[in-house]
Amino acid sequence: MIDDASELGAGQSLDTDVCIVGAGAAGITLALELAGTGLSVLLVESGGMEAEEAVQKLYEGAVTDERMHSAPHRYRQRRFGGSTTIWGGRCVPLDAIDFEPRDYLSASGWPIDLETLQPFYPRANRICEAGEFQYSAAQAFDRPLKP
Repeated sequence: MIDDASELGAGQSLDTDVCIVGAGAAGITLALELAGTGLSVLLVESGGMEAEEAVQKLYEGAVTDERMHSAPHRYRQRRFGGSTTIWGGRCVPLDAIDFEPRDYLSASGWPIDLETLQPFYPRANRICEAGEFQYSAAQAFDRPLKP
């Protein structure tokens, strides 16, 4: 069921076992995974089903050098589906080095390693409709490839 919180009465509260903030790729996936578990799940999103100019303005900001990265309001979406509604992206697994701490960045590094995450990648590919979890040329193609 999808309800619009703007239609709730003033001061009305909602009770739930789990509240997920953000109806982007991660939030929707988590809500779907919890569906049918017996838990009541509330998924909240600041935007609606379509882009809304006033809500989107909440992402306005500046970056130091736009040649290196665009401002967030240009590539992020505050709406159901989040930034995946405009994403033409690609899905690739992380590399082992992505989990390691960086001496130039405080609080960097992950509390897990690639091997811990690895078993979850095939399922994530299915959820994202990104095809089989095949990320080497030898696995992804049926025919022998030239070096």
